[in-house]
Parts: sequence; structure tokens; C-alpha cells
Amino acid sequence: MASKTLEEVAEYIKKIRFKKGFFGLKPTSVWKKLEDLDAEYRSVFYVQEVSYEARIKEKEEKIAELEKRLSELKSPTSEGTENG
Repeated sequence: MASKTLEEVAEYIKKIRFKKGFFGLKPTSVWKKLEDLDAEYRSVFYVQEVSYEARIKEKEEKIAELEKRLSELKSPTSEGTENG
């Protein structure tokens, strides 16, 4: 399914059905569903990681741009005060 949000994982959990055996649930069914659930969570965390990395990169670029503009604004001002 490859969920992208925790809400999708919650819906997946609601729909989980286990196969019943003679003495209750079949262990293979339980393990398979747990593996599937783990994959769903990993998918969500991967999507979040990519999103956060993109945001961090965007913010770092903005900071670099602002630092460059700040240094450009400071240099003429500091030269003018030294001479005057």
C-alpha cells in the first residue's frame, strides 16, 4: 500500500484481518501483518524524511542568501564610516 501519512496507516490498521487457526490466530498470519504494518510505517517515515530534508535545504539556501545580502549591505557602510 505504501502509506504517505499516519492517517493512512491508521486506516490500514483498522482493516487488518488475521487468519484464524484451530487454536486461535495463525502465527504466520500475525507475523505477515506485522511485517506489512512495519513496511507502512517505514514508508511514512521515509516520506517525512524526504520532506524534512527538502525543507532544511530550502531554509539553508535562504539563510545563505540572507547572509550574502547582509554582508553586501555591511561592506559599503563600514567603508564609508572608516573614511569619514
